[in-house]
Amino acid sequence: MVPEIITPEASEKAALAAQMLEVVLHSTVTSPMEYEEATARLREIKSRKTALEEERKKITRPMDAAKKNVLDFFRKPLSFLEQAESTMKRAMLTWDREVEAKRAAAEAKRQEIARKEQERLEARAVKAAEKGRVETAQVLQEAADSIPVPIVPRADPRPPGVSVRSTWIAKVTDKRALIQGVAEGRVPAAVLEINHGALNAQARALRGELDYPGVEAVEQKSMAIR
Repeated sequence: MVPEIITPEASEKAALAAQMLEVVLHSTVTSPMEYEEATARLREIKSRKTALEEERKKITRPMDAAKKNVLDFFRKPLSFLEQAESTMKRAMLTWDREVEAKRAAAEAKRQEIARKEQERLEARAVKAAEKGRVETAQVLQEAADSIPVPIVPRADPRPPGVSVRSTWIAKVTDKRALIQGVAEGRVPAAVLEINHGALNAQARALRGELDYPGVEAVEQKSMAIR
């Protein structure tokens, strides 16, 4: 079903486009005369395409302008809220790091005390065994083995709905070393994204003289009609 926004002129030109496709769908060029006819037909196709594009723009220009005005209106206040959100998150993460550092330090201290106590009991167990006091040595060793690893919980639990997620990212510190790793097969080739735009620009400039390892200059022809 065609929306009411589509004008009769646009509908007519769209129908003509379908008819043009049917006309040329099985066209071939086998002689100079047919080549000239194809040239004329191609000019007609381009003319109809331009006319159809203009009909489209008559409809979409006001829509695009309206959308642009809406986006422009909301872009700035949304950016304010994005900045506000980022600022609050940074402050919260800074506090989280400080709290976690204190918790980890307290936990490490308690674990060190537990480790020393375990070592003390194990040393006594060894001495008892050396003196033939087997039962005493066994009791001391069991006591040493039963000392739990201290875990210090977070002092101030986060409010409901708040969590901290860890996301690992890769930072390239030596591009040449990374490329070498790919070349040696130690790094997946997928990590290197080929810049086709830059390579195509070099191909257009150098043409057949392009001589890069692993790259071939390929000439592609297209038809241009004025």
